[in-house]
Amino acid sequence: MKLDALVTQGRVPWSPNATADNLDVWHEYEFPRTGTFTTQGTVVLFTLAGGLETQTSVWAYAPLSPDAAEDLTGRTFASVAELRQFVRDVFDGRQVVLALADDLIVSRWSILEAKGELYEVATSFLEQVLA
Repeated sequence: MKLDALVTQGRVPWSPNATADNLDVWHEYEFPRTGTFTTQGTVVLFTLAGGLETQTSVWAYAPLSPDAAEDLTGRTFASVAELRQFVRDVFDGRQVVLALADDLIVSRWSILEAKGELYEVATSFLEQVLA
């Protein structure tokens, strides 16, 4: 899948392009924060990576292999902590798309080769955008 087509300006983060469908929300509070959607035949994991208390938020996206997507079928989590650890494990150390949203509307994004933990990479991305 072409990562540069994954996110489009002006979309909500949990449906970041016109072909995104099959939204499966795993964690929601006022709006979807973590889950999956399908685009161009690929299942994509998304999560809110930062900005819970501000108008600006950072979102992360990771396309999943068919095997990884199949492993998610019927998956449940015993706690939010277990969900967060699972998400960290999926995102950490891999190429991801990070997006900046203002008032829950995507304004900018970038494809990054993650070099550390998701939240460190998200912070670095936000610092680059603001510079």
